[in-house]
Amino acid sequence: MEPADQNNPFESPTAASDPSASLERVVHLARLGWLLPLIGIGLFVMILVTTRLEIPTSLNFMILIGILLCLVGGILFTVYGMFWSVAHRALLRHVMGGLAASFVLMTVVGGVILLLLFAVSSSYPG
Repeated sequence: MEPADQNNPFESPTAASDPSASLERVVHLARLGWLLPLIGIGLFVMILVTTRLEIPTSLNFMILIGILLCLVGGILFTVYGMFWSVAHRALLRHVMGGLAASFVLMTVVGGVILLLLFAVSSSYPG
């Protein structure tokens, strides 16, 4: 019997691929867990600046959707980092940063929603 050729062009790409991800790739994706919520906080500040300066813009709704996508993406990448942190202890710093940044963004968005609900409910005599 001949040994299997390592450079077989007819081999399935999934069979040839290594099932484990490289550490650099995992760190890059886990780092997105805290970068995306920080981008969401920046987008929130951008909405505050445009409303404070009374700049008429129709992009505020799209920016709000971007904030929510940054929050969801940050949570998902943080969970991804949590799973990989069992094998790679170097990811714990990124996971903790992702948890903190997501918590801050959730607090900011939740606080604004509560303020808006309070403003709407208190404007009507009842």
